[in-house]
Amino acid sequence: MLNINTITPSQLEEKSGVVFFINNLGEVTTVTASENVANRCDAKKMKRAQRDAKDKVYSKFTTQDPLKTMRLMTFPESYDKLVVWYMPFAQADALAKRLRKTMRTRLTRFFG
Repeated sequence: MLNINTITPSQLEEKSGVVFFINNLGEVTTVTASENVANRCDAKKMKRAQRDAKDKVYSKFTTQDPLKTMRLMTFPESYDKLVVWYMPFAQADALAKRLRKTMRTRLTRFFG
Protein backbone atom coordinates (compact mmCIF):
# COMPACT_ATOMS: atom_id res chain seq x y z
CA MET A 1 0.00 0.00 0.00
CA LEU A 2 1.24 3.47 -0.84
CA ASN A 3 1.64 6.10 1.84
CA ILE A 4 0.18 9.20 0.15
CA ASN A 5 -0.32 12.63 1.64
CA THR A 6 -2.45 15.28 -0.03
CA ILE A 7 -0.90 18.72 0.00
CA THR A 8 -1.88 22.25 -0.94
CA PRO A 9 -0.35 24.17 -3.88
CA SER A 10 1.78 26.30 -1.55
CA GLN A 11 3.59 23.17 -0.31
CA LEU A 12 4.96 22.15 -3.71
CA GLU A 13 8.69 22.04 -4.43
CA GLU A 14 10.34 23.40 -7.57
CA LYS A 15 10.94 19.99 -9.16
CA SER A 16 9.55 18.14 -12.14
CA GLY A 17 6.86 15.55 -11.67
CA VAL A 18 3.26 14.45 -12.00
CA VAL A 19 0.50 16.28 -10.12
CA PHE A 20 -2.77 14.51 -9.34
CA PHE A 21 -5.80 16.69 -8.53
CA ILE A 22 -7.95 14.96 -5.87
CA ASN A 23 -11.66 15.63 -5.20
CA ASN A 24 -13.48 15.35 -1.85
CA LEU A 25 -14.31 11.71 -2.58
CA GLY A 26 -10.60 10.86 -2.78
CA GLU A 27 -10.76 10.26 -6.55
CA VAL A 28 -8.28 11.56 -9.09
CA THR A 29 -10.03 14.34 -11.00
CA THR A 30 -7.22 15.00 -13.46
CA VAL A 31 -3.47 14.70 -13.81
CA THR A 32 -0.77 16.98 -15.21
CA ALA A 33 2.99 16.79 -15.73
CA SER A 34 5.30 19.75 -15.28
CA GLU A 35 8.98 20.63 -15.32
CA ASN A 36 8.36 22.83 -12.27
CA VAL A 37 5.29 21.77 -10.31
CA ALA A 38 5.56 24.71 -7.88
CA ASN A 39 5.27 27.16 -10.77
CA ARG A 40 2.64 25.14 -12.66
CA CYS A 41 0.43 24.89 -9.58
CA ASP A 42 1.11 28.34 -8.12
CA ALA A 43 -1.37 29.01 -5.30
CA LYS A 44 -2.67 32.26 -6.86
CA LYS A 45 -3.20 30.65 -10.29
CA MET A 46 -4.95 27.69 -8.68
CA LYS A 47 -7.34 29.92 -6.69
CA ARG A 48 -8.20 31.91 -9.83
CA ALA A 49 -8.82 28.71 -11.81
CA GLN A 50 -10.91 27.31 -8.96
CA ARG A 51 -13.03 30.47 -8.90
CA ASP A 52 -13.51 30.24 -12.69
CA ALA A 53 -14.49 26.58 -12.35
CA LYS A 54 -17.04 27.35 -9.62
CA ASP A 55 -18.48 30.20 -11.71
CA LYS A 56 -18.54 27.94 -14.81
CA VAL A 57 -16.49 30.38 -16.92
CA TYR A 58 -15.89 27.98 -19.83
CA SER A 59 -13.99 30.58 -21.89
CA LYS A 60 -11.04 30.34 -19.46
CA PHE A 61 -10.62 26.62 -20.20
CA THR A 62 -10.82 26.49 -24.01
CA THR A 63 -7.19 25.43 -24.53
CA GLN A 64 -7.40 22.20 -22.54
CA ASP A 65 -9.12 18.88 -23.07
CA PRO A 66 -12.93 19.18 -22.71
CA LEU A 67 -13.03 16.10 -20.47
CA LYS A 68 -10.48 17.69 -18.13
CA THR A 69 -12.53 20.90 -18.08
CA MET A 70 -15.71 18.96 -17.26
CA ARG A 71 -14.01 17.10 -14.41
CA LEU A 72 -12.49 20.26 -12.90
CA MET A 73 -15.79 22.17 -13.14
CA THR A 74 -17.63 19.27 -11.55
CA PHE A 75 -15.08 19.03 -8.72
CA PRO A 76 -13.60 22.53 -8.15
CA GLU A 77 -12.32 21.44 -4.74
CA SER A 78 -9.67 19.46 -6.63
CA TYR A 79 -7.58 22.63 -6.92
CA ASP A 80 -6.95 22.49 -3.17
CA LYS A 81 -5.92 18.84 -2.83
CA LEU A 82 -2.89 17.61 -4.71
CA VAL A 83 -0.73 14.53 -4.73
CA VAL A 84 2.70 14.93 -6.34
CA TRP A 85 5.05 12.29 -7.61
CA TYR A 86 8.45 13.85 -8.31
CA MET A 87 10.39 12.35 -11.23
CA PRO A 88 12.26 13.47 -14.37
CA PHE A 89 9.99 15.43 -16.72
CA ALA A 90 10.19 12.99 -19.66
CA GLN A 91 9.04 10.17 -17.40
CA ALA A 92 6.35 12.36 -15.80
CA ASP A 93 5.00 13.44 -19.18
CA ALA A 94 4.82 9.86 -20.48
CA LEU A 95 3.09 8.69 -17.29
CA ALA A 96 0.58 11.56 -17.35
CA LYS A 97 -0.31 10.82 -21.00
CA ARG A 98 -0.81 7.13 -20.21
CA LEU A 99 -2.96 7.93 -17.16
CA ARG A 100 -5.09 10.44 -19.10
CA LYS A 101 -5.73 7.83 -21.79
CA THR A 102 -6.80 5.31 -19.14
CA MET A 103 -9.03 7.87 -17.40
CA ARG A 104 -10.63 8.87 -20.72
CA THR A 105 -11.36 5.23 -21.58
CA ARG A 106 -13.00 4.58 -18.22
CA LEU A 107 -15.00 7.80 -18.21
CA THR A 108 -16.34 7.33 -21.73
CA ARG A 109 -17.23 3.73 -20.91
CA PHE A 110 -19.37 4.89 -17.97
CA PHE A 111 -20.58 8.29 -19.17
CA GLY A 112 -20.09 8.32 -22.92
